Amino acid sequence: MLATPTAPLAQARFEAPLPAHLTFRGTRLLTALILGFAGFVLIAFGGLAVPLSAELGGAAVDPGLMSALLGIAPLVVVLGIVHVIAAIGVARDRRWGQRLALWMVALGTFATLAGIVFALAGRDPFAVANPARDASRDGLGILLWTLAWYGIAAGGVQRIIAGRARR
Repeated sequence: MLATPTAPLAQARFEAPLPAHLTFRGTRLLTALILGFAGFVLIAFGGLAVPLSAELGGAAVDPGLMSALLGIAPLVVVLGIVHVIAAIGVARDRRWGQRLALWMVALGTFATLAGIVFALAGRDPFAVANPARDASRDGLGILLWTLAWYGIAAGGVQRIIAGRARR
């Protein structure tokens, strides 16, 4: 006859804490993927899409918005690079990465909300960056989708920080 484990032994086996590097690993990786993807999109938008669209006639669509986008394009590239750095820090479970990720989520949310306000006002930054497209609301949809992803990243950062406080 097989012996069943005693209650204290079975309880100890299931209540043992996970090693520190495994705590919230899935949350950390998802948050890092979202931040890294957002960073690469920001780098591509600020470093490629805006300057190329200015050369290809995007200034004819909305010259004021195009000049504003050209003015902030270097800042968008820097913001994208810092997003990628934060993603690496979160993936490697570093405290500085979590703090930096919190700032990047806040700045990214603020920038996305500003883009939504511009898009609702009829000055869609994506329509200026791609003058070949019609005046549809694609930019607003992209910005709303980005805002949702930042919400998921914010939840991940909050969960990681709360989990770290319990360690």
